Amino acid sequence: MIGQLIGWFGKGAMIGMVDMADKNGIVSVRDGIEQGKKYGIKLFQTYFVINIPVFVMVGIGGLILYSSILAFIVELGPEVFGKTYQLTGEVPAEVEKFIPGFLGSIVCGVPLLCGGLLISFVINIMNEFAARVIIFEGLDIRPAISRSWKIFKRNLGYIFLTLITFAIISFFLNLFLASSMLKLWIPVAKSILRGFWTTSSITSGFYFVILFLIVNIGFGSLVTAFISVLWTRLYQECTLKDSLSFSNQLEGIEVPLVE
Repeated sequence: MIGQLIGWFGKGAMIGMVDMADKNGIVSVRDGIEQGKKYGIKLFQTYFVINIPVFVMVGIGGLILYSSILAFIVELGPEVFGKTYQLTGEVPAEVEKFIPGFLGSIVCGVPLLCGGLLISFVINIMNEFAARVIIFEGLDIRPAISRSWKIFKRNLGYIFLTLITFAIISFFLNLFLASSMLKLWIPVAKSILRGFWTTSSITSGFYFVILFLIVNIGFGSLVTAFISVLWTRLYQECTLKDSLSFSNQLEGIEVPLVE
């Protein structure tokens, strides 16, 4: 929770700086920090309220997992634990009678897991939009959540296409970085296992540390800023589309003249 609170202070500052850069072309870190201090707690409260369904589903999933493990321990513990089994390729009778119930618990948990992933996806989008609604439109928590849900519903296809494009780019970028780091790590791992270091393995280890710091500190900061810009621009595009659609609807309304 403390990490989330600090994170939302940072997000509030980042959103404020993106807005300043978009409007004035100038970014002030001090003003961004003030934005974070002003809206950080409200953004965290909004995050907590929106994520209540996720907390409920995690609790239910935890209960299902706990009940399955408890059933295994209570029903089969005395018969299974403490015995030595030979690897004959056959399932012991004590374990075999428990398999249907255990698999049934897992099958029941699969729809819950899929539903939880879908809800988490939607809630993450609503969190991002609600944060920008609070900062840019000055709404309170409940109106901001309602507004973010309306933005999500009206622009579902556009949002989905944007996120899919970003996910594809992120996948190939992470694949490139991971392969580069793995290429440097393999000589280091071999030297650790063998206990013998060569000049090339030491050099690879040095470059691996440098690349690791660049990726996690420098590149990570750039990615965080880029994601904040992406969500802010996505919010602005969605709200612009809504306002244009509303204007077109108004243009089509004929107002009767009063004589």
